[in-house]
Amino acid sequence: MRKPKKKSQQKKLAGLGGFWMVKDLKKTESKPILTNPGLIPAHKAELFPIVDGFTSLKDNKETINLPNYFIHNDGTSQNSCTLVAISFKDFGFKMLENWITTFEQAFSPNRQQQQQNHANIVHLNIMEEGFLKMFSGVLKFLIKRNTPEEKHENTLLYSGKVEELKDILRMHNTLCGYVVLVDGTGHVRWMASGRPDEKDLQTMISCAKELLMDGNNSRNSIKNPSPASAAGRVKLSPRIKREKSSKKATRTSRKLSRR
Repeated sequence: MRKPKKKSQQKKLAGLGGFWMVKDLKKTESKPILTNPGLIPAHKAELFPIVDGFTSLKDNKETINLPNYFIHNDGTSQNSCTLVAISFKDFGFKMLENWITTFEQAFSPNRQQQQQNHANIVHLNIMEEGFLKMFSGVLKFLIKRNTPEEKHENTLLYSGKVEELKDILRMHNTLCGYVVLVDGTGHVRWMASGRPDEKDLQTMISCAKELLMDGNNSRNSIKNPSPASAAGRVKLSPRIKREKSSKKATRTSRKLSRR
């Protein structure tokens, strides 16, 4: 007798209805994923999930592939990083402001020029709801009008389901905003969610500076995983793993994400 296929995490969560997201944010204080206290080691880092079909506000005709967009082929891959800010709804987008502003201030042009050139910010604006596709043109126009022109190139839009992306990065709660540090080879090295406190911001900047230092991003003795390696989930920090397995942990999204 054929065994029934396991449902994806997104289908399991969808069966609970949208109310669970609001409840989850209240229980987790708007942090479904705790801030990684440090960088994920290079040899344990997963490739950013593969998604094809993003377009930028600067040019909505050319499609963009992830993680290729984050990979540096100009010889700076060993000392570069990208802060990827991800939102699905306006509520989550507003959570990202402090993350982005702090990163911009830390690596602004009046800082060390070399570091500034190798530290980038990319915002992924994802619209999953089917009915929004009918108004995608209007929504893109509004987003473009409300986004400074200098940020158009690195503001990427996507219309459609991204279940694999959400499952791998554990972004089950789409009401929330998420931030990810991706190194110059396209691998996820750090992640956080929700509204940051001062410690969260300091951790983000510290981790970014580590990636910008020569050698910390090196994979000379490690083979770059093939795209197929993105099928696994991003390894969270030991601190998060312990809380996830603890009986006292009350993180709804983590309990639901167990297979």
